[in-house]
Amino acid sequence: ILRLLRISKLQRILIKLYDMIDNEYSFILAELVKMMFVILFLNHFIACGWFLVGSFSRRELGMASWVAWNEQFVDATTGYQYTTSLHWTLTQFTPASMDVVARNILERLYSIGVLLFAMVAFSSIVGTVTTSMTIIRHMKDDKQKQFWKLRRYLKQRSVSSDLTHRMLRFVEYQCSKQEKIIQTQSVMLLTRISEQLGSELAYELHSPCLSGHPFHMLVSKEMKGIAFRICHMAIKSSQIATGDILFSAGEEADSAYVLKSGNLSYILRRSICLSPPMRVKEWLPRGGA
Repeated sequence: ILRLLRISKLQRILIKLYDMIDNEYSFILAELVKMMFVILFLNHFIACGWFLVGSFSRRELGMASWVAWNEQFVDATTGYQYTTSLHWTLTQFTPASMDVVARNILERLYSIGVLLFAMVAFSSIVGTVTTSMTIIRHMKDDKQKQFWKLRRYLKQRSVSSDLTHRMLRFVEYQCSKQEKIIQTQSVMLLTRISEQLGSELAYELHSPCLSGHPFHMLVSKEMKGIAFRICHMAIKSSQIATGDILFSAGEEADSAYVLKSGNLSYILRRSICLSPPMRVKEWLPRGGA
């Protein structure tokens, strides 16, 4: 029972560790590391069984055994005997060899069983590692291919070097950001949640940015459901590059902008007054990033 509780605790720890992973590369590497630990865990028990079979056949049955293949090994420390057994076990999973071999029928049967198990396990391990490395390589190749297409597209259309540099810098920043932070549109399972759960999720995502606005504070306090729907249906996230114009003079002000990160510059002429003369009609401001 205690061992089962320890396994359950280990699973909870693994889940917490997976929750700390924030990009796909780290997740694939974590899967490979986990697989290596699983292999060592299995080989530990197989090595113990191999030493047990050798000791039993030598002491109880009086057979020639791999344990007695060397007088120095019989008198060696427990650590050396264990590492020798583990070394033999690892050679069964890989195309390697060592000087320890089966010397009686029991050891031969045990070796055959381990080899059959190792063939299946090794094939599965190699397939998983190959698939993981292929995924990582394809992700890098796709990214490089997309950047090459973008540069070729801009060059064929004689786009200025200044604009090309700004676009490439912005795309590189966005790609590095997406590797660290998973974007909402890339999580397909979010489309399967209910509208209520989607509204609550949107509220928790956008509420920290809106917490200082009096209207949001009032609605969140008095009408929580309305605040959920506002965050879910009326808010859209967007990114702009350095030097981009967010809105200009003469445009209809159909949205309110809330800055989440970065800096914005708002240009206001001295001759323009925004207080008493402004009516509740159309407001045509000017601003840039």
